[in-house]
Amino acid sequence: TAEVKNATEASISYVFGFGSPVTVRVPIIAGAIRFDIPGQAAGSLIRYRLNAVSAQNVPGSWPRQGDGAIFTGTTVASAVTTDLPRFEWFMPDATYNAAVRDLTLRGDDGYPAVLAYGGEIFDNTKVRVKGQASRYHPKKKWKFILAPGRELEIEGLLPKKVDEFALHSNWSDKSFLRETIASEAFAAAGVAVSQAFPVQLERNNQFYGL
Repeated sequence: TAEVKNATEASISYVFGFGSPVTVRVPIIAGAIRFDIPGQAAGSLIRYRLNAVSAQNVPGSWPRQGDGAIFTGTTVASAVTTDLPRFEWFMPDATYNAAVRDLTLRGDDGYPAVLAYGGEIFDNTKVRVKGQASRYHPKKKWKFILAPGRELEIEGLLPKKVDEFALHSNWSDKSFLRETIASEAFAAAGVAVSQAFPVQLERNNQFYGL
């Protein structure tokens, strides 16, 4: 359901996974619309966008115009359980295969993807391989750059919202704790340091790593 103001017509565009968007016109009743998106399997990515046109033929949308995300949406709840923060990463296999082989990108350049945390999706996210020598490891380290205007909040873990971060594999660390312990030790000593903590990562509804 959504409230619309000064609109004469409205439609919903929705897309499952990386399929083609479906657009459906919906009636405006008492300044609001209602539409039911067909249910999908557990773990599925569902994105949608509200489009409207005013009497002056001015278009509007949600996410709003100027937002870095094209769609909002969610992921369908699944039976996966973990005590760790859980990230769901969605990226077509062809795009992933190109990204994992591209060891040249720096800065905020990256390949398009969708990230989800706690059922909230971050559309139009960019992803790239990061690191120095670790770029050549079998299990890569990844940088995630959220769309402009989008920020990730993890209550109790992150002291403030962030709009870019790294997800590091522990391929070269047999203890699986080196970065976390180093971060906590420097923080306890009062030294400014990057924050690190373990998370679970899935890609396209399949376990990817810790």
